[in-house]
Amino acid sequence: MPLNGSTNTPKLARTDPALAVPDVNVNFLMLVPTAQSEVLTATRNGANINLSFQSTSGFNHQVQYKKSLTETSWTSPGSPVAGDGTIKSALDPASGSSRLHRVNIQ
Repeated sequence: MPLNGSTNTPKLARTDPALAVPDVNVNFLMLVPTAQSEVLTATRNGANINLSFQSTSGFNHQVQYKKSLTETSWTSPGSPVAGDGTIKSALDPASGSSRLHRVNIQ
């Protein structure tokens, strides 16, 4: 849940009051940084598509694709790329059909 100054307050409640579970007391909040959205630049390089993106130090970046929005899973065409804060790139074979690409940060 993004903390954006809104008045939304998370609430934790039991779903079955008959369960012998004491009420939950939430006394802390842990903020976990999230990576920024990746911007992909795609260029044709012979029989491949070269996908470039800004990497994040300390994380691996996996370029993935799927052929349509209705597909439920993503395919990883290569190995993860270690981030170091510079522009990185990965190749995806040009298949002749359209693909949707993303960078999954691990």
